[in-house]
Amino acid sequence: SEVDPALLARLGIFEVMTQAEDKRVFLARPDRGRVLSDAARATILSRCQHAPQLQVIYGDGLSAAALNEHLETFHGALTTQLGARGIRVGTPFFVRHSRVKVMDEIARVVDAEAAVFTCGERPGLGFADSMSSYYIYKPPAGASDADREVVSNINPRGLDPARAAVTVADACVRILAAKKSGVVL
Repeated sequence: SEVDPALLARLGIFEVMTQAEDKRVFLARPDRGRVLSDAARATILSRCQHAPQLQVIYGDGLSAAALNEHLETFHGALTTQLGARGIRVGTPFFVRHSRVKVMDEIARVVDAEAAVFTCGERPGLGFADSMSSYYIYKPPAGASDADREVVSNINPRGLDPARAAVTVADACVRILAAKKSGVVL
């Protein structure tokens, strides 16, 4: 499935795409979903705030259904929670056909201090509506999964989306204060 463009419009979130130009390429070539298209990079540079403290990014990942079900609740709660903590948030947007690692490139493009990327998890355990939020501090070009942290199982049967937003906001406060993320913490 695909994330509903009407949902993104309702939330005021614009959309860009990775180098995976369609779902077939996205599934067959994970590497293409980790890199922005040239058009996406240009759009981000022209539409996003430069040098935010935290860049918020959403992506379809491996379950668009999860975002269709929970993005509205999560995004509203996350926006409120980050604002309450005084975090300067960049312009949130959505990346179609995206894998987690694309967040590293985006953080560097906008010169963000940290980034959070929320996407649909690989369907499993009998349901496909679970999201994960990954966060990283100042990702270098060679960042690995060890540099990232994650809050997973965001769904009504796991960590409720509104409650997950509190957890993610607290985690972002922690990595911004520590000026690092991942296994080094």
